[in-house]
Amino acid sequence: MSTLQPTPSPLFTRLVYVAFGLMAMVLMLSAYLRLSGAGLGCADWPACYGQGYADPSISKQASTPARLAHRLTATTLSLVILAISVMAWRRRQQAAGQWGAALLALGLTLFLSVLGIWTPGTRLPAVVLGNLLGGMALLGVLWWLSLSARSPGATRVEARFRTAAWFGQILLFVQIGLGGLVSANFAASACTHFPLCETAWLDAWSWTAFNPWRELVVQSNGAVSLPLDAAAIQVTHWATAVAIDIYLLWLGLSTVNSDAASRYGKALVSLTLLQALLGFAAVKFAHPLAVVLAHNALAALLLLTLLSLAYRPHDHA
Repeated sequence: MSTLQPTPSPLFTRLVYVAFGLMAMVLMLSAYLRLSGAGLGCADWPACYGQGYADPSISKQASTPARLAHRLTATTLSLVILAISVMAWRRRQQAAGQWGAALLALGLTLFLSVLGIWTPGTRLPAVVLGNLLGGMALLGVLWWLSLSARSPGATRVEARFRTAAWFGQILLFVQIGLGGLVSANFAASACTHFPLCETAWLDAWSWTAFNPWRELVVQSNGAVSLPLDAAAIQVTHWATAVAIDIYLLWLGLSTVNSDAASRYGKALVSLTLLQALLGFAAVKFAHPLAVVLAHNALAALLLLTLLSLAYRPHDHA
């Protein structure tokens, strides 16, 4: 394969940047609607946790502006991604990688659009996971396209760092998925004392806790019943966070002295430390909504940093 990089049209580049910005907005609005609708950050937390989720009319009334903004932004994003896909298809002979990435973005957009039909009032954690991981994946694909749309000539990162970055992305997606399970099962209120729980979570350990197809149980008063093994999900999320943070810190420190990867290494170290601090603050201060939203945003930034580290200038050619 030739390493010569065809220069994309200015319109294509602008559309990719617009799509990326819109997707970032959709991701944050989606997180806000999911978490605030579940009652996270409410005044009498955790007593109110899960009540708005069980009664969609409550969350809709409480977040109508955000819901409208989410719907309009998502619709605009879909149209922009469709335009990107058409332009990439026309240039598929010159830039097959861009066409493949654009097709993947279009597929993820359709998947999220269909999934959105079942999202309101759903009791299946799988729907929450699909929205969260699908949204993160689409953000990553659009970032990859934006990297390919930039001017060529970037210094190549060493292959060993790229491989380590790909592995880091797998670990990060697993951790994001575990965070989604915590949210979907309302496990945040099951364990509020770091690093130990107030409940005997080990005695209640069950692999069923990680089954995304397990339907939540709603009480007669409309509140979601906390699963008995919910604490196991929360503790697992904490434990894997420590392991993944150590790996990301190692990767960041390993690349600090590399000419091509130094800025990514510094970003990884800074973002990882800040993410760990936010995770601790979320537990310590009873999961304030703003802190949890920032925690979600930093996970996305870590993903984009790892993608930048793994990217090769001619991957899209």
